[in-house]
Amino acid sequence: MAAHSKQRLSMINLKPPLQSTILLIVLLLGFSLHSKPQKRILIFYKTAGFYHKSIPAAIKALQVLGKENNIVVDTTTNATWFKKSTLKNYQAVVFLSTTEDVLNEKQQLAFQKYIRSGKGYVGIHSATSTERDWPWYNKLAGAYLDYHPEVQKATINVIDKTHPATSFLPEKWERVDEWYNFKSISPEIKVLATLDESSYKGGINGPNHPIAWYQEFEGGRAFYTAGGHTDSCFSEPLFLKHLLGGIFYAINIIPQDSSAQIRTGSVNTRYLKNITSIKGLVALWDFKEETGQNREAYGLGKFPLREVDGGVERVNEGPLSGYSALFTGTSFLRLLNSETGKLNIHGKKQAITVMAWVKWNDKTGFVGGMWNEYQDGGKRQYGLFVSLTHYNGANQVCGHISRTGKPTPPFPYSIDYSASKQSVEKNKWQLIAFTYDGGYMKSYLNGKFERREPELIDNTKDFKGYPNGLIQSKNPYYYPYGIGNNGSDFTVGAVLLHSGMGNFFRGQIGGLAVFNRALTEYELVKLNNL
Repeated sequence: MAAHSKQRLSMINLKPPLQSTILLIVLLLGFSLHSKPQKRILIFYKTAGFYHKSIPAAIKALQVLGKENNIVVDTTTNATWFKKSTLKNYQAVVFLSTTEDVLNEKQQLAFQKYIRSGKGYVGIHSATSTERDWPWYNKLAGAYLDYHPEVQKATINVIDKTHPATSFLPEKWERVDEWYNFKSISPEIKVLATLDESSYKGGINGPNHPIAWYQEFEGGRAFYTAGGHTDSCFSEPLFLKHLLGGIFYAINIIPQDSSAQIRTGSVNTRYLKNITSIKGLVALWDFKEETGQNREAYGLGKFPLREVDGGVERVNEGPLSGYSALFTGTSFLRLLNSETGKLNIHGKKQAITVMAWVKWNDKTGFVGGMWNEYQDGGKRQYGLFVSLTHYNGANQVCGHISRTGKPTPPFPYSIDYSASKQSVEKNKWQLIAFTYDGGYMKSYLNGKFERREPELIDNTKDFKGYPNGLIQSKNPYYYPYGIGNNGSDFTVGAVLLHSGMGNFFRGQIGGLAVFNRALTEYELVKLNNL
């Protein structure tokens, strides 16, 4: 008979060592969630092969962590729970040391739809020794277990500390566990930590031996850690905090920092340091320069932005340097195409992020990027806008990508952009961003991505092939064609239209950053401190 529970364990039921450890975790965590709306996760621990004796200890520890962080934890070995009516109650499902085939085809289909609806997956230890004949699960989990040596001490190299599962860990983390070797490793996973194979016996994956990772997957979020073989793992403060951070990611709870405030004339050194340390940064402008001066960037070059058609006033207010640039609809900033260098981001599978801290006033506004709508029929490449009124982007964060530089046939303009579900408020500082991963564009407001369902796109009716108009999702927006190398200048505050410069941004820009990769939602929310 399948065992299951809907009870959250009371602290008084724990043995003293575990109780003390959990209390220490609660004190250590800098992101307690008592004030947040309650979330619910399902721990699934069915085994059709090897049964790990650490499962009861893991359940107890996870239940207490859930209680202390306002997360309801339900548990089951009953695979019949994998149906829409049950799964819809959970923000994530944790596969806790599951083994072999645990779901039938109908249950597999329900789980696929669950993940694709935007929900989360957490895999612990032998979750990668599960559903070995289901390729979709292999991609979700990120790899399959090959084999493992005996339990022993090893050194973990923490290579990405931007994630809640690793942000607090030492760069060299020594632990005792059963260390997995992997096969069928998905190239899509984002590795957080690797094993130093010189620190133990039996490793075969080489210098890039993954041991913990995450990914955005088919609309959902997935986190996996290979640790957790022994009971003692679940009384380790750092390992438990590592698990909790992975759960936070999967259920889309992202701890926020209050380090950034809108400042007047004083630089926020800590905030700037955090941004400039993020992998993939090409350029970050903080707009500290006075009117008449070139605006220079941190990153891979100075990329000096020059004023065009008049001065761009410096305002004594901003989130990064304490200043911002004021755009009133007449002047803008420009870097010629010949000077763009690493900003000339392009390629079939090339990813990108453009983000900006803005105080927007009104109307369609171009924030920044390489976007020329007129010369030679168009030299569009990439660009961040606020409020594109054609094609369902009014008052929203819009991210444009183009391969050809031209309009999207058969329409008169480029329709290829993502648009946030949320609306940008006027006269208020907000973080706006879009990402492109080579397949999908996504728009974010204050770091948050909200999915838009397929909808009828305005201004698409009665065009060739679309008598009733085009139906599509604007967030995410599917565009598998890549970014063209189309020859545009890099501009801030306006783009070149048929009638001259237009789509002038009206308001203040207090920071603008370009990355040569798609930042995750976690990274963007962490940067949103306005």
